Amino acid sequence: MKILARFRQFGKLKPLREAARRTPSPTTLGALAERLISMGRIDEAHQTARRGLLQFPRSSRLNAACTFATKHGMQSRIARLRKEMEDVPNPSVFSEMAEIYRDLGDDDKVIEICEQCIERFPLNEKPYMISGAVRLDRFIEDMAAHEGFEAEMQLRRVVKLNAENVEAHLLLGKLYFIVGAHDTMEHHVREVIHLAPRTPGLEEFLNDIPTRVTDDGDQDNVDIPIRERIRSVEFQSEFPFPPHAFPATSGTADLPGTARLDMENMEESLAEIGQSQGVMQVLILDRNGLPLTDAVGADTLTGGAFADLMTDILQTAQTASRKMDVGRFSNCTIEGPFGGIFIGAVKNIRIGLKYDLTVRTERALELMEDFTAGSFTTLGEVTA
Repeated sequence: MKILARFRQFGKLKPLREAARRTPSPTTLGALAERLISMGRIDEAHQTARRGLLQFPRSSRLNAACTFATKHGMQSRIARLRKEMEDVPNPSVFSEMAEIYRDLGDDDKVIEICEQCIERFPLNEKPYMISGAVRLDRFIEDMAAHEGFEAEMQLRRVVKLNAENVEAHLLLGKLYFIVGAHDTMEHHVREVIHLAPRTPGLEEFLNDIPTRVTDDGDQDNVDIPIRERIRSVEFQSEFPFPPHAFPATSGTADLPGTARLDMENMEESLAEIGQSQGVMQVLILDRNGLPLTDAVGADTLTGGAFADLMTDILQTAQTASRKMDVGRFSNCTIEGPFGGIFIGAVKNIRIGLKYDLTVRTERALELMEDFTAGSFTTLGEVTA
């Protein structure tokens, strides 16, 4: 019976493996990893998800599978630390647990653990450091003002507790750089140079700042408060200075600002989506609402009318997201008697997909995930 069951399992896996091999995408690789997880083959699922993330680093489906497999392998360590947190709580135990969840990509859990640690050990710098780094990552990723406020507050607290914390100065320098507060940024970068003179690239970076300001405009008006600068980033959905232009720092997300559109691949992908069964129209807009490509699909709605509809929905959704303090708008789906409309925001582009009643919402999301994963490369991939 066991041999028969194994043959059945292999039969279920074979088409998924073939699909992942022939047409690798977040959908095919994600389906294979999920099936492996359901069969208890966690290590193989982890390898599959990790391999997929090398090709499609922005895939939420592959990230979820990878996180689940990684977390499964860390259960014993997490259980031990949880017991220590209850029996003999100390900052090191809380910090180790927070770092585990940080590696797993569970930012909310990281912040929750840091808050618990701060409540018990308010004079220990580590939870402020971890929380501040995560908040900065989220500010760079989502451009949500409240994340920027929290990042600055936590990192400034670290420096207050320990004026020689190099990483805190470096991350504060990055935060102030991307919002255009270069006088304040320079203070923290010079502290890093003083404390860790072998840190590469910082002197050259400071020498290059006047050129950057000249090229990009006078962004360093000292009369503008930091909070106002941070709030302006959310409002404009853009950093005055790109995060990737700051020298490499440990523990920070450099994806925003380093993403590059692969226009040729994007147009090919759009054409394929437009020919998919049930797809009525696909359109890509830039952050100003101007079409980056022609509308694809057989719908009678003109490209200009669909662009206006997308813009109206986006503005409403973005306003609601900010009022509810849930960060920057990511995506939404509207369903009606005609079928549905998916609208998503990825970095500085807006994606709209209109589909009829024959398309499941899950399928529309899969189409969009495959498209966004294949239409971006990171700066590292470009320079390589």
